[in-house]
Amino acid sequence: MRMSGSSSSHLRNSVLLIDTSKSNAPDHDPNNLNHISEHAALDLHTLIRHMSEPVILVGRDFRIIEINDAALETIGYPPGTRNLVLTADVDPGRVTDQNGRVMTWEDAAHVRSLRGEDVADMIQVHHRKDGSRRYYIVNGYPIRDETGDVVMALVIGRDVTSIAERLTRAEEILQCIIREEKTLRTVLDNLPAAVVVLDSNLRLLSWNTVFAQRNVSGKTLRVGARFERIVPRAHEHGIISSLRKVLELSQPVRFQEFRYEATNGEVTYWTGSAVPIELELDSGPVSAVAIVAVDVTEQVLARERMAELAAIAEQRAAEIETERARLNTIIESAPVPLCVLDTKGRTVTYNSAQLKLFESFGIDIRLLNDPATKCMPKLDMRDAEGRPIENENSPARRALRGETCRDLLISTLAGSRSPRSFKVNAAPLRDASGEIVGVVQTSLEVTDLVRAHQHIQDLYRREHAVAEKLQESFLVREYPQIKGFERAALYRAAVHADLVGGDFHDLFYLNDGRIGIVIGDVAGKGLKAAVYTAMTKYMLRAYALENPKPDLVLARLNEALAACTPTEVFVTLAYAVLDAETGKIVYANAGHEPPVWISQQKCVASTLDVTGRALALTHGSVYNSRVLDLSPGDLIVFFTDGITDAGTSDNRLGQERAIEVLEKSASSSALGVAEALLNAAVEFANGNLADDAAVLVLRRLKEN
Repeated sequence: MRMSGSSSSHLRNSVLLIDTSKSNAPDHDPNNLNHISEHAALDLHTLIRHMSEPVILVGRDFRIIEINDAALETIGYPPGTRNLVLTADVDPGRVTDQNGRVMTWEDAAHVRSLRGEDVADMIQVHHRKDGSRRYYIVNGYPIRDETGDVVMALVIGRDVTSIAERLTRAEEILQCIIREEKTLRTVLDNLPAAVVVLDSNLRLLSWNTVFAQRNVSGKTLRVGARFERIVPRAHEHGIISSLRKVLELSQPVRFQEFRYEATNGEVTYWTGSAVPIELELDSGPVSAVAIVAVDVTEQVLARERMAELAAIAEQRAAEIETERARLNTIIESAPVPLCVLDTKGRTVTYNSAQLKLFESFGIDIRLLNDPATKCMPKLDMRDAEGRPIENENSPARRALRGETCRDLLISTLAGSRSPRSFKVNAAPLRDASGEIVGVVQTSLEVTDLVRAHQHIQDLYRREHAVAEKLQESFLVREYPQIKGFERAALYRAAVHADLVGGDFHDLFYLNDGRIGIVIGDVAGKGLKAAVYTAMTKYMLRAYALENPKPDLVLARLNEALAACTPTEVFVTLAYAVLDAETGKIVYANAGHEPPVWISQQKCVASTLDVTGRALALTHGSVYNSRVLDLSPGDLIVFFTDGITDAGTSDNRLGQERAIEVLEKSASSSALGVAEALLNAAVEFANGNLADDAAVLVLRRLKEN
């Protein structure tokens, strides 16, 4: 007979040869072994009677072939009951699976196995009449004949109610001896345990495949080989002495998680038993010992790992508690109100500063700690522009959606008659998997700073209004007409400039009829820059009306500005005197952007020299004059650094590009040239001039 299906692969190749030699026979005759194979038989009834675990062998007609008292007790029959048929009429009492589902007759292991099904580790709970329960792990194996038909079902139960009872089903199967040796061989051939039978001299009689596979000695297994040669260090581990004791006392010895270390250092753990048996031969009984052992190394190592994990978990719990205490200390020592909120927006942790803030708003802290609180106190929050902030857009709610809020300026009227302002920071708290589990929020009151800022803003607005009036005074809207010349002047303030700049231009008649031309840039912005700009403009006019020579005017202006301006103030400025009749220009340049002269006759642009340092830097600066003759059609263009500096720090318009723009637009009117240059600067800066820009253009007209 044989087993098929998964049971055959699970318990394959287990073979038990029964020793019929006498206990004192030193050698074994092969003919005697054949005699053993043909005539050996075991008292099945006696063996099963001593079994502690339930074992049943059922025929295809559900008639019980063999059953022990443990199995009878399990299905509710008294010991010694025979001639049972396990049909649906047999009532084993209430039996459920581990989930409490009542198991039917069709669910029984013997019924499923007779259908050809392997039943592996099925858990049954037997509910006793006295209210107690017994738990069993049941396995069922279909036993087939040579044609593959199922002829019997072997059902093995293991009582796992008591943890100390660690018998395996392999140990139980070993004691379930079937009448026919061929059936016994089939059963043992499918055991999932290492099985070996030794004679009274501890020499091998038989073994199964599992034992052969676990042979670590490297020696070939053969009948008659000494056990200590096949199992190295058997003496050292006390195995030999234990086996001799089993034979001497005729008592089984059970071992639980026995530790065995092979010569190669590999450590394994085994659970099982060594059982004394007698082989009934025609010549009389023969003593032998059968060892069945299941490798439980994985279970032992798993338990050890669990113990290690438990120790690690305990250590981690202590570390977490330490970290929590440390975190609470940090939270408490924070100099600003700080709190931690859960995913529902409830405050779960806060420091003393936050508590005082709650109390200042009239919030009862007990409501925050009460799980029955259905809603948090709402505050009338407004943003920096005074717009209401809905609860869903509060910093905490935004942080719960994964956003980090930094330095949000929020004002509220709750708990006070006058508005209070806070800088609020809120960030999401995430667990190890990245899930948001809460929010940490700080609230720094900046009411006094906001009020001070508002006061400064009021002062700034008043200063700005005054500066704008001053700027209007020195930016002439209409310059005088110059006979024989076309002139244009443009000014553009920086897009994001909140303060008035110091760029200016001027065009005025001198006492001798000539024209004074000025373009300048006073360092700084705001009211001070406007004051110094006006001062520079009108002081220059005064000096020019006394003596218009550019080198003398700039020298006198430098001395005056150096004496009456702070050290951080300086002025770049170009001043020229134009004789409209002759087209002659005398000029001096105090560190200003070089003006550009475009000669129509030569069709080329050139820059005018810088003839001295910026004004107001130091006393005694010297400025030289230069002379230029403008021919009919010639252009001269004055501008401030707001033109050439347009753009970014590493990509500015620059003088070369500015000259290219002027050359391309030279045929246009004076206003067209000024507009082309200013528009080029604005376009190069993407519409965002970083500094004020001023342009002044003069063209000598052609004679009719």
